[in-house]
Amino acid sequence: LGSSAAQAVEPVHMFVHAYRYVVDDPALALGLATVFVTISQVKINVTNAYCGSLAWSNCFVRLAHYHPGRVVWLVFNVVIALLLSLLGIFETLEAVLSVYSTVAIAWVGALVADLTVLKRTGISPPYIEFKRAHLYDINPVGVGAMLVASVISITAFTGMLGETLRALAPFLALGIAFVTAPLIAFTT
Repeated sequence: LGSSAAQAVEPVHMFVHAYRYVVDDPALALGLATVFVTISQVKINVTNAYCGSLAWSNCFVRLAHYHPGRVVWLVFNVVIALLLSLLGIFETLEAVLSVYSTVAIAWVGALVADLTVLKRTGISPPYIEFKRAHLYDINPVGVGAMLVASVISITAFTGMLGETLRALAPFLALGIAFVTAPLIAFTT
């Protein structure tokens, strides 16, 4: 629609074009797009800061058995987000999200293997356990399967395993995690 490739990845340009189909006035379309993008970004950033502070706090408590307070982790998470935005996150967003998606899909593969294979075969308890005294600080099955699948799929994503596996890196992550989780569970 006449935008450059650099403008096409910026959310406001996409929404300006979308709102131009709704309203005839270009200034009104720009205003609507600006309001929509601003509200969306504030909501996303507040949610991410809150969830990030929970995640950092839980991780630190589990590993160090010490809790400096959620505000410390909220500030830490906001500083990381600010640094990422100041360092030009738009240029690296595609690569970061692609790598993150392979890790997330690897985690989903480990979860699916636990719920569909490990629980049905009796390798893991038939119910979902969440008593801290009964859990490892780091789950060797889920984290191990996710790490193995993530390393292999990220290697594939970089192109080191060929162009075909590069394109199939997310599916590789899912499959490897699904197979690796029962193997690790059986051996541990």
